[in-house]
Amino acid sequence: MTDIVPLLNKWDPMLFNRLREEITEDRLYSYLKPLSDTAAPSQTVPWTRARVLRQLIERDGWLHHPNVHFDGNYKGTGNVALTLGPKFTEKRVWMIAHLDEVSYFIEPAVGGRYPLTPLCYHFIPVGRRVRSQALEYSLDKREYIVAGYGDIVTEKDGTIFFEPEGKQPLRAGQRVCFCHELTWDRTTGVVQGSLDDIAGVVPLVLAASVLKDYDVEVLFALSDEEEGPAGAGNQTFCRGVARVLNDYDIPDLVFDVDGHSADSRGGKAAPDTLKPGQGASFAEKGSQGRGGITPPTLYELERKMAAELRPLGIDLQENVGGYVSRTDGGVNGMMRTANVVLLGYLSSDAHYDTQPTTANMKDLVSLARAAVCYALLAHTDLYREVVLAR
Repeated sequence: MTDIVPLLNKWDPMLFNRLREEITEDRLYSYLKPLSDTAAPSQTVPWTRARVLRQLIERDGWLHHPNVHFDGNYKGTGNVALTLGPKFTEKRVWMIAHLDEVSYFIEPAVGGRYPLTPLCYHFIPVGRRVRSQALEYSLDKREYIVAGYGDIVTEKDGTIFFEPEGKQPLRAGQRVCFCHELTWDRTTGVVQGSLDDIAGVVPLVLAASVLKDYDVEVLFALSDEEEGPAGAGNQTFCRGVARVLNDYDIPDLVFDVDGHSADSRGGKAAPDTLKPGQGASFAEKGSQGRGGITPPTLYELERKMAAELRPLGIDLQENVGGYVSRTDGGVNGMMRTANVVLLGYLSSDAHYDTQPTTANMKDLVSLARAAVCYALLAHTDLYREVVLAR
């Protein structure tokens, strides 16, 4: 079997030096902090995090690179499409993560409190109060503004309420989402804040900043409306990115990125041995096979690459026994190709179950570096022979 690292070095003998120098914890944090701290309920991304992301890429000087195209609201679908390469629809690799965060519809007030309808999976237990905010779109300012602050609470009968701080009336058309500034413990690597799934987006963006200098065709589909309520069918959530993918030819690889459960709670199992801080996580199946699944050929290639990358400081770890939820790339990508990989980062409290969401910066750095390696590998003859049978 041909080794993978020598094939990656053919792209650039200094590739792994570049990854160590350009994808660092500090650089990742410089994107993660402003994006996480920007509220982005579903259906608001083009006016919220997409604008911040564009500013960050421009700040770093690669927005106008000849190999880069950034669209903050692709054809009015609400999704960000960041593409590399000159071809319009032939993108051999799709990398997918979501920019929106969990949010709630506001119902008419009852006794000074507002019942909420979740546009998400609601996991906040009875008795817990979560600091939150209500956003509204200002027609005058052409942006989202805060309409009021308060707490989300869950009653014993399962009813969810927003308890506002003041007397400002709230209404339909406004959305409630969490309100927590990102923190980073540099000693442990733990980051905490609104990370689902901006902690998946940022590593992909940093990977794009490296991949732009190589002859690759990659679509980074950074979606709105991944979050959604529970239902009988997949498309009660993961709706947004489907509006983008239909414009593109069938890819050779779909890269599905989101948080992977670090805890055993609510019927979800933690990995058998893998812990946060030990590396990026890759898994064989999403939602016990209901979401994306990775073919055996591709999974074996992943395992081999993980073993070869580890001595180079890229910790890519097999997630055995852990629960991985369905998300954009799996739900929608698997309808276009079987070649889907489920890569992510271990996280706790993705929907603020017991505290703001946590992840580890060390895992996010490995995720970003691994994403570069996956994209380059997918453009090699080895990948075509093993995975595509060509």
